Amino acid sequence: MEKPRVRLPPEVAEDSSDLEFWRSESWVQLWSAQPLLLPLPGTAADLVRKALLPGSKVDFPQITEICELISEKPQEASEAIRLLVAAMRDKDVPFRKKLKALTITNEMLYDERAVLGFREVPGLQPALTTLRAVKDSGLSEYVDENLRMLATEVEKVCFSESGGSQGHASRLRNFGSAVRNNLEAAGFARSPSRHKGEGAG
Repeated sequence: MEKPRVRLPPEVAEDSSDLEFWRSESWVQLWSAQPLLLPLPGTAADLVRKALLPGSKVDFPQITEICELISEKPQEASEAIRLLVAAMRDKDVPFRKKLKALTITNEMLYDERAVLGFREVPGLQPALTTLRAVKDSGLSEYVDENLRMLATEVEKVCFSESGGSQGHASRLRNFGSAVRNNLEAAGFARSPSRHKGEGAG
């Protein structure tokens, strides 16, 4: 279903933090009289939803918690994956949120079951193709480069013949530091140890 062009309520300014909701797939659910279903508290999807909220901070302990929970409870993967793909696919989602979705997705792809889950979600590959060509996101050239790099890696793992979680692990042996710098450049949270000047390696 094509997303309706909504006239924003007068109290929602163009630079409001509420703007994302009015241009999101959640708004389509409400507009079409579907119940807005939130993930159950404490599930992997709930952690993903909170990580993607405007103003939320994302760090590697948080991403690790999501990945470990999905590894322990694979039945929770599909809803978490759906939320991540929706963020990457929705053209009205801010690039900062897409960056967080790509970063979380990238770390999840060490799990072959997660790779299969992402591969099955409609619209992911076209979304990644678009993100591979991102320019002038409004964040920085450096972040644009990392958006493109992450999108390229996710697409390679999920859709190329040479992809898969094993190839992903070998290619990204030194990629973690680049992604960490990417998060910091976009204004995401550093871990407490980084604030103290520790654990920077």
